Amino acid sequence: MSIRQLPDHVVDKIRSSIVITSLNGVVAGLLKNSLDAGATKVNITVDFTRGNCTVEDNGSGIPPSEFESSGGLAKPHHTSRFPPDEHVYGKHGDFLASLATVSLLLVSSCHRHHVSQNSRMIHNSKPITRHTPAPPEHRIQTFDHGTRVLVRDLFGSMPVRVKHRAILFSERQNVDKHWWQLVHDIVAILISYPAGISLSLKDLTVQRELRLRSTDAPDIVIRASRIISQAFLSDSRDGGWISISGSAGSVTLNGCISTRPAATRRCQFISLGIEPVDNTEDANIMYEEVNKVFKNSDFGVAMIENLDPRDPASAVTQSNSRKGIERWPMFFFQLRSRSPGELPDVDTLFDNEHRDLKSILDLVKAVSYGFLKKHNYRPGKIKMAGKDSANSTRKILGASKLSIRGRKQSTAGGSVRSASQGAAPNIGRSSPFDGWHRIKVGHAAKGGGKEYQADTPDPKISSNNQVTPLISSEGRLLRKPFEEPETAPGSGDAVESNYFKDVPVGGLSPYSSLQSELETSRDTSSENSKDESWLKGVLESWENPVFESAPTFIPRAYNDSPIEVREDGVLSKHFSRAGRADEIMLESSSISLAGRVSKLALQEAEIISQVDGKFILVKLPLENASGESRKLGSSALVMLDQHAVDERCQLENLMADFFVLSSRACDVLEAKTETLDTPLLFEISKEEGQMLAQNVAYFSAWGINIDMEPDAGARTVDGGQVREDLAFMAVTSLPPSIIARCRSEPRLIIDLLRKESWDRVERSQSALPTFSRSSTGSNLISNFHGCPRGILELLHSRSCRSAIMFNDVLSQGECTALVKRLSRCAFPFQCAHGRPSMAPLIDLGIDSKVGGWYSDKRMMKMSTWAEYQEN
Repeated sequence: MSIRQLPDHVVDKIRSSIVITSLNGVVAGLLKNSLDAGATKVNITVDFTRGNCTVEDNGSGIPPSEFESSGGLAKPHHTSRFPPDEHVYGKHGDFLASLATVSLLLVSSCHRHHVSQNSRMIHNSKPITRHTPAPPEHRIQTFDHGTRVLVRDLFGSMPVRVKHRAILFSERQNVDKHWWQLVHDIVAILISYPAGISLSLKDLTVQRELRLRSTDAPDIVIRASRIISQAFLSDSRDGGWISISGSAGSVTLNGCISTRPAATRRCQFISLGIEPVDNTEDANIMYEEVNKVFKNSDFGVAMIENLDPRDPASAVTQSNSRKGIERWPMFFFQLRSRSPGELPDVDTLFDNEHRDLKSILDLVKAVSYGFLKKHNYRPGKIKMAGKDSANSTRKILGASKLSIRGRKQSTAGGSVRSASQGAAPNIGRSSPFDGWHRIKVGHAAKGGGKEYQADTPDPKISSNNQVTPLISSEGRLLRKPFEEPETAPGSGDAVESNYFKDVPVGGLSPYSSLQSELETSRDTSSENSKDESWLKGVLESWENPVFESAPTFIPRAYNDSPIEVREDGVLSKHFSRAGRADEIMLESSSISLAGRVSKLALQEAEIISQVDGKFILVKLPLENASGESRKLGSSALVMLDQHAVDERCQLENLMADFFVLSSRACDVLEAKTETLDTPLLFEISKEEGQMLAQNVAYFSAWGINIDMEPDAGARTVDGGQVREDLAFMAVTSLPPSIIARCRSEPRLIIDLLRKESWDRVERSQSALPTFSRSSTGSNLISNFHGCPRGILELLHSRSCRSAIMFNDVLSQGECTALVKRLSRCAFPFQCAHGRPSMAPLIDLGIDSKVGGWYSDKRMMKMSTWAEYQEN
């Protein structure tokens, strides 16, 4: 069969499915058209189940001539916004044409300079009707002029998409997910657009409405905080927003970051000019880089009472705490170009070879780092992409005390000259010591004993050339031994940010300051000679915690490497060595096992003894690696971690007791639950209350019963009045295995419920778990697939706390009983936290002899070994 070209209507449909991907994308595209038309009021309605939407605005409208057959309305590659302008969205002229190909499209408009209204209906890219003027049912009713676009049955000509839409939106949770995604997309447009817009959004599927009103105020903090709070993306209107700015080359960044973390990443926005950068499925590299910088800091660490997060001492204490549910940053970054027309396009920015992507990534990382550092969140080091080589230490921000722009140049005469403020960044060779925070600098004096003098005096040194001693005669510390490390951006293109203005980038660098302090300290050494003997004793007894000496190597019986020895019939190779009779003939660390340790081998374990109050030494038969036969006669010595072993047994016992046979059906299990004497009452946000209400049945399946409508006495706050922006809930019963811990620490259960609710929303999960009855342990563990992570953590914690600890002395019988319990576990080789519970030591070979040894090898006698130990 010959190769033929596809029909035009098929080509148009394929091309349109690339431009139009979802109903949310259609609404966002129509909103951008309204903003390009100068609209200040927009009304939007959506119906997810039917694939319908309506967008009506008070913009300038479409001239009547465009509705004629010769007009360009909804025709491919026709646009009124050419040439492209960075202040408008339209540029390609293919959105309405693609939309008309995959839906039933009705466009009605009234131009501001005309009285009549006109309409045109298109289906499958073919005009159906054209009305000039428009009939009453097609006319705009809300505004005197503007445009109204109706989209019906999106992707209705594709049976697969229609079936998928019906299945997807049959569940309320999927409707809510797409609703909040649409809200996020609209907020991303309004927050980037520098004009006041009043917008109404209605969802006909579940009958809800949201009103948004953006401001034309130039202050980006006011615009961002208001629109985000109106969209209920942030719980509080006072989000602690801080303005930030920075620049890299010709690209500038203005935006704001909130000091309050959020539970999700929905409140994160980046735009190139007025065009939002999409972060669908949380897979955009720009958002990932920002989140990575915040993740490697103390931002989002669970707050401790009576501690100020801005206090460095408090930050040290909080660093040992775990990050809570609110761990994600809320931010808005708007990138612009200093030169018109040079801002990269969103569609082409993320190409692998785009030249501006690296500098933009460095800019957003540097600004995020500066925000965290200024607010004492202790950010970790970040790598800058830049133009330097992969091994350059200048690519690490926060790694060096020395400022790159103010780095000193050594001359042939041995003097050091400071760089000026306007000097270009030094892009020459870098020293491997640039990454050190503490550097001691020495120098060689010039001939004639003339001392070194810096070209620029150090402002830290007084005019009389005196330096405060480090330690007084009483032993008190008078000053810091080192200055705090300074940081500066280290990419190929200089990154400027208002958070780095306090960092010395020119003039006298810390390098020359340290040189001057060293020279001045020599001049004043004679005045402190009376304390020299005391200080010398302190220095001799002081142990440096940074450059600590390596521990002494453990002595070995010999130093040469073992020699491989093979013998016919041996299952695996072993190592030995030949030598004199007084030498040890075994290198046990090199011996490999002839088989493998299996779960069934634990049932035949021979208990030797407890070792050091921490381990249990056992002898286990080995199994063939293929698992076909276990009767090999070979065995191995294995060391069991008694704490890990008992922890595994405790965990699987808790899992076995978690379920009980249901009284409603045979061979069906249900989670045990125990009623609380006093219900645990919690106050949460209204949005989280709605999420928890949707997951009541899910938590009930895991034994956690929730009452979302407590009695009136529990819901009254603030002098007997009920807060409308809050929701109230009561936990009435919990599984017996976690009830004691949750009763004593109620924060654990509310964190569990909130975190799992947010995770289920992000994963769009709505199915309820089912538990089957089985006698095997592996199937019992499989019932915990999909279990809330908080329940598993509580079970792990309880099994760890109640398990046998190190230094608990066990008798021979207790060791035997513990190993027997381990043999009945589903996963005996790892503890509750996933760490190994045992370690093989040596293969004893066949008939309990060390395999792989020649019979004529002379072995060490016990007396010789004792003499060796004494020596």
